[in-house]
Amino acid sequence: MSRISRERFHKIAEQVLGVLYDSFPIPLSTRKVAEEIARDNEFTLKVLLFLEQQKLVSKVDQGKTGLLERTVRWKISASARTKMG
Repeated sequence: MSRISRERFHKIAEQVLGVLYDSFPIPLSTRKVAEEIARDNEFTLKVLLFLEQQKLVSKVDQGKTGLLERTVRWKISASARTKMG
């Protein structure tokens, strides 16, 4: 996989924030965010985890736990929402 510049990574992160802002208050799965920004799931997850470290998005755990799959959905954080408008 090719490396991308920090500037491009931040632009993609802004796109992710825009998608989550537009869908508020409905949380979106990583797959749905990836579809919206036309990127693969793994890269989108890296971006979402970066944004979570920056406290701009938060996880919403919805789904089954244990041996069955666990679905993680994402929403924009309250602090990011107030900064954006």
